[in-house]
Amino acid sequence: MKALNVARRFLPLVCLVVTVSLVALTVGCGGGVGKPWSGVFIKYSGNPILVRTPDAWDHYQVGTGCVIKAGDTYYLYYHGGREGSGHMEIGMATSGAPHGPWQKSALNPILSLGPEGAWDDSCVDRPRVVKFGETYYMYFEGQQRVENRPGGWPWRIGLATARSPEGPWVKHLANPMVDIGGPGEWDHTGIYLGSAVERDGRYYLWYSGFSGTLDQYGGIGLATAPRPDGPWTKYAGNPVLLPGPKGAWNWFGIQEPMVVYRDGLFHMWVAGNQGDDPWYSDIGYYYSRDGVQWLTSVDNPVLSRGGEGEWDHINVSEPFAYIEGDVIYLYYMGLTRPPEPIYTSSWGLATGRFR
Repeated sequence: MKALNVARRFLPLVCLVVTVSLVALTVGCGGGVGKPWSGVFIKYSGNPILVRTPDAWDHYQVGTGCVIKAGDTYYLYYHGGREGSGHMEIGMATSGAPHGPWQKSALNPILSLGPEGAWDDSCVDRPRVVKFGETYYMYFEGQQRVENRPGGWPWRIGLATARSPEGPWVKHLANPMVDIGGPGEWDHTGIYLGSAVERDGRYYLWYSGFSGTLDQYGGIGLATAPRPDGPWTKYAGNPVLLPGPKGAWNWFGIQEPMVVYRDGLFHMWVAGNQGDDPWYSDIGYYYSRDGVQWLTSVDNPVLSRGGEGEWDHINVSEPFAYIEGDVIYLYYMGLTRPPEPIYTSSWGLATGRFR
């Protein structure tokens, strides 16, 4: 979530868009189907695991992205920014364990803004890194300065690639990968934060969409592609997941999908907003056989905000699940409000287990 733009929290990731039918989205399960994940997450006692660095490029905000492992090293990618700049860029930290301690790279930020007038000249953030073949793919959000645009400056999804988890990262020439919808469509104001999954040679990308015209913020859309760099085709039946009914934990908005495929099921963790305050959010879980029709967990929300005065008492959002064996390491952004009149964010960790 961004303290500088409430509506943007419920935006998205995408490029070169057409529509597809549900028939084209059939996914082979390759055997028996496993059970949905159930339970709740236990917050790590050492939270927060990544915080702002005073007087540095990320001294105002530290937001989540993702964690991967290459060799014996864990790589954490995140976004950060300076107070008053209105800009976010992407950094990296490394560790020998999934809970840290994390050492920020001296090369930060590792992915910067585009030139003035580019689709990402205001912000680049919320990175999601996936290795397909011998290439590392970083999907990220970009925001463009467009003055006097109804609904605010647009957010889109872009791609950068590297041969090493440490970079250097090269932005794709066809960016943005996934673009906003046309006037009147459900995602015409912005799209952001997606999860890319490969299944049977097809690539699936779930993202958040925002129209700016609803009483509720956001929904979840799906795009597919024959390659990890596209072209991406939006599913004709989008959005595939909408906020819950009035009064539910997520009735005001659902966004920031994190999806993994395991044992014949797609598992999704998302942030949901109840509407009591536009900043308050918790994290819930859904599951699906085809990536289109999603069922909710009876345990939702599975990760809730901390108590008054705790470092994550305003919200928990931007979930990312890293899985080793049966253990789920769920990274998330926690938000608090210190004595000064700004919201500050840090990274947290909670753990669960597939059973």
